[in-house]
Amino acid sequence: ARLVTLAVARDAASGKPLRYRMVDDGRVRQLTYTIAGKEAITVNGKSQQATKVVGAAGDKQTSLWVIPGMPVPARIVQKDGDDVIELRIAG
Repeated sequence: ARLVTLAVARDAASGKPLRYRMVDDGRVRQLTYTIAGKEAITVNGKSQQATKVVGAAGDKQTSLWVIPGMPVPARIVQKDGDDVIELRIAG
C-alpha cells in the first residue's frame, strides 16, 4: 500500500490518471484517487502549495498532499472507521 502512495505522488504531479491495482490479503483491489484541490501546508517551517489527492475503498479513506518536486507525499492521512493514522514529512 505504501508503494501506491509513491505512485500517486508521481502521477498527480505529472497529470496522469490516478487508477491502480493492488493485491491486499490475497485479493486484487482497484484503487482510484481524485484531485480534491490545492491547500497550503507547512514543510520544514515553510508554507508550500500542495495538491490534495483523495481515495476511498469501503470504510477506508486516504488523503495525500503532493508538493511539486517532492518525490513522496508531504502528508498522508488514513481513516478506517474511527481509526486515524497521520504521517508527515518532518518540519
